[in-house]
Amino acid sequence: MSEGSEAKLKRYRLLVDMMAALVSTHRADEVLTELHQRVGTLFGAPVTLLALRQDDGSWQCLTLEGRNIYRKTLFPQDDGLLERALKGELTYTNDLFSYAQGSRLTLRSLDPDSRLPYTYSWMGVPLRLGEQLTGVLSLQSHEAGAFTDDDLEFLRLLSTHLGIAMENAMLRERLEVEARSDALTGLGNRRSFVSSGEQALAGGGPVTLAVMDVQGFKRINDELGHPAGDAVLACIGTLLERHAAPGAEAFRLGGDEFALLLPLPYPEAHARVRAFIGSVEREAWPVAIPVRLNVGLAQARPAESFEELVHHADARMYDAKLRGVQLDPL
Repeated sequence: MSEGSEAKLKRYRLLVDMMAALVSTHRADEVLTELHQRVGTLFGAPVTLLALRQDDGSWQCLTLEGRNIYRKTLFPQDDGLLERALKGELTYTNDLFSYAQGSRLTLRSLDPDSRLPYTYSWMGVPLRLGEQLTGVLSLQSHEAGAFTDDDLEFLRLLSTHLGIAMENAMLRERLEVEARSDALTGLGNRRSFVSSGEQALAGGGPVTLAVMDVQGFKRINDELGHPAGDAVLACIGTLLERHAAPGAEAFRLGGDEFALLLPLPYPEAHARVRAFIGSVEREAWPVAIPVRLNVGLAQARPAESFEELVHHADARMYDAKLRGVQLDPL
């Protein structure tokens, strides 16, 4: 086997190892980190750029220069370097300045303050996620004549498998979110509630829990139908999420029951919940039946388990319901 064939075979083996590492990575940001950590084994180029196209045409760019990773945003151009690479009009050039002059391409720098040498050689290929062309994977070198047809072949292979790895990682992330989220409101579900609550108590800071349900919710469903009931629940979810910020977490536990986990002592949590109840009272509801809540509020006690905290908040909610009040006074 010739020296050139042995080098190419070794390079294919490195590419296979890199593909296996990318596909086994479970988060999209970790896929990109893995890419940047390993890309130097395949190419001698000192700069790697992954540019992802956004809905407004701008580019979110992740750049590796040496061991440093930078994030930048580039505004779209009608006919820019990335736009040409995305269309397949430019694959690589070993004399970027001559190419730009000859093709009337305006070059722009990701970092105008960079002290690195100018880019002389540039190579880029489209990145595809599923059926969509969503980005450009490119390499840059400060040396002229840095890239070959073999380099382009390997970059295309890498881009194909990077797209597959990112698509798989994004699917895993979406499934993970769906497993922890309520489909109707987008809030965390009961599984997420228990996990977040146990973590909050383990943190050692003040924790106050509010649990709540909708007064007479069955009447809304019975008289106006389940679509009306769902609209009410979705609106409560939106209002609750709005009042959760900053710092708190909102959940739908099932049916018409919700919870708000606040990293606050009782008096501050009470004021936050009181403001939320006020927003519910002022809301222009899409139903003729008044929407009111019953809320139970409890602060975690020393050495108390999360299950015990939930029990105390539930008891206060049912007590408020029996007494016909929305929330106990402070």
